[in-house]
Parts: sequence; C-alpha cells; structure tokens
Amino acid sequence: MMKANGIISKVEEAPEWCSSIVVVPKKNGAIRMCGDFTELNHSIVRERLFLPSSEETLANIGDAKVFSKLDARMGFWQVPLSENSRKLTTFITPFGRFCFNRMPFGISSAPEHYQRRVAQVLEGLTGCVNMMDDVLIWGRTVEEHDSRLKRVLTKFKDANITLNFEKCEFRKSSIKFLGHLLSDNGISIDPDKVNAVLNMTAPTNKSEVHSVLGMFNYLTKFIPSAADLLYQLLVSIKNKPFNLETLP
Repeated sequence: MMKANGIISKVEEAPEWCSSIVVVPKKNGAIRMCGDFTELNHSIVRERLFLPSSEETLANIGDAKVFSKLDARMGFWQVPLSENSRKLTTFITPFGRFCFNRMPFGISSAPEHYQRRVAQVLEGLTGCVNMMDDVLIWGRTVEEHDSRLKRVLTKFKDANITLNFEKCEFRKSSIKFLGHLLSDNGISIDPDKVNAVLNMTAPTNKSEVHSVLGMFNYLTKFIPSAADLLYQLLVSIKNKPFNLETLP
C-alpha cells in the first residue's frame, strides 16, 4: 500500500545510508512501518523550533463554549521530501531496499518541522491552535466557532492537507485536548488521565516512584501545594531504603 500510494519507492543502487525496519502497532490494530533512524539522526541538523507547552497552547481559549478538533491523516506523510533527502531514509526489508518519498516517523527533526508547517498554514487566523497533527478551534458562540472552523478548513484545502474524519470532532460543548477537558466551565482534568493514575500499580522502588511522578506531573497545577508535596516525596526516598508506608 505504501509503495502504491507513493509513500516509499524501491532503491536499486547502493545507498549512502541504510536503516533497519521497525514495525509499530497502532491502537486500532493496524501497524505503522518506520525505519530505525538512530544513526542518521546523529547527522541531522534540527530546526530547533520552540514547541509550546500545553499551558501556553491553551492560554488563549478564555471563555470559549464551542469546540472542534481536527486530526490530520498520517500528518508526517503529507510532507514531501526533497530528492536529496529521500535516499537518506533508505531502509532494508526482506523484500529489498526502499526509501521514503514523504517525511517518515522516527526522524529527529520531523516533529518540529511538521509543527512549523501547520502553524504557517494557520498563521493570521484567530480562535485556533495546533499541536502537531491536532488542531483545536473554539468560539464563544456557535456562529463565531463555525466562522473560524470554515476559515481553517479553507486553509487546509488550499494547502492540500487531508483529515482523518473518524478522529475529528465538530461543534462540541466539551472536548479533550492535550490531556485536558475543555468546556464552557474552563479547563479541567481529563477524567481518563485521573483514572489511569488511580488504577496504576503502586510503586515498589525509587525508579518506579520517578515513573509515577512522570505520569501525573501534569496534574500538579490542579493540586494545591503540589510542588511541596512532590519535593517531600523525593526527599523521603533519597538515599534511604524505599518504604511506601513512610511516604508523606
């Protein structure tokens, strides 16, 4: 399918770079084929684009009451590679060598480049923001929201960006975005994220405690004195035998 759609092409000549193949399972049961570009990434010059945090991304929503979320279909693959770059992505399979004609997953500069390209498409529009291949549109009224959504869709059409309709959500009174629940009541915690923390296995050593901290770190802005609590937790396990019952 990837070859038929022009995503990859057969490579006959000896390549300067050749990576191994990586197959990644997706949530829907399908698979995503990538290359292991670990060695290539050492030689790639990244754009060093500043990727905004979720707080910065959601800061301008204000008193929005109507939301839509657009999901780009296989976003990276919508970005063509230059002729000079394609052969660098050569990877080997049991069926021969292939290279990507479109930006593949696994390239270190890909997230920054894609974020910049989508941001350029949306430049000058109000009431919308993108984080990688997800675009959030909002409005204080249905009319304001629909007007903004139409402008975004027009921009996407002009830029030949296609969407995954199954993952898009339109004209919602509440919507999940960047691990948060957005509604006319403001920004709150995504209940699924809270349940994931509540149902996770209790840590049994220092390493697992640090993993736990990483999982629910984004919740701290909703918890009074969270910084003090986390500091006490880290101090309590530093250079001491781990005992869950002694934690604050």
